[in-house]
Amino acid sequence: MKEGKNFCLTRCVDCNEVISLSTHDFSPEYFYDAEKDVLKAEKRDDRKEFEGRHQRHHLEELQVIEGSFISEGLYLEPVKTSYFEVTNGCEKFVVKKWRKDVYTPLTYELIPGHLVLTKVSFSAQGEGIRKQLHVEVKLTDRADEKVERFVSVVQSVISQMDEKDLGRENLCETGDPALSHAIVSEDKVGKIVERCREIFAPDELKKIEKFIRENNEYNGVMTALVKRYFEIGMDENRGVGKGTRFPEG
Repeated sequence: MKEGKNFCLTRCVDCNEVISLSTHDFSPEYFYDAEKDVLKAEKRDDRKEFEGRHQRHHLEELQVIEGSFISEGLYLEPVKTSYFEVTNGCEKFVVKKWRKDVYTPLTYELIPGHLVLTKVSFSAQGEGIRKQLHVEVKLTDRADEKVERFVSVVQSVISQMDEKDLGRENLCETGDPALSHAIVSEDKVGKIVERCREIFAPDELKKIEKFIRENNEYNGVMTALVKRYFEIGMDENRGVGKGTRFPEG
């Protein structure tokens, strides 16, 4: 989770309102005074404002559950909707975090329930394979046709991968929390090479096998793209929850 290990939220149990309180609560806001052509600072205290509204209410700290972060946009996108799990030590919740634009503060919504992995899809990096293959492997006759057939074979084999083919040691993160690169297993590589015998001449096949193996690591073009889909599952104990599914696709 990109929020960091020490990231936590404060919840008003009475109002079910959630806020992130940190040292940034006292940071001034800056705005441009066009009339005077100067940058001005305006004091703020988000913590004091929140505590003032919730005087004599029951407040509790919510700790983020590591590894639960998922979003409908890239990590670095400032305007997106994100979800992650938190706990107060007894119960687990899902937090929805979003902002309307870069000028508005983040909004947090506490949702009873938990994140459920509903689907994992596997796909080949077709366009990347085409470009890299033309650079690294010099094919003779019918080169474009052979490349397209090769991409089709790779996609066919990779689409047969499942969650059993995944492990932390063969996964590489991307800028999208729902998307990862996965090293293609040796048996799948063997299937690709075997089916390529019908496409390439023997001397070309040696180059193709070398291409596959050299680009099947980290985020190479021969690694599989793994996309995870989630939904907010119902909390059976409290009989509540939402069927929100994300990301789209």
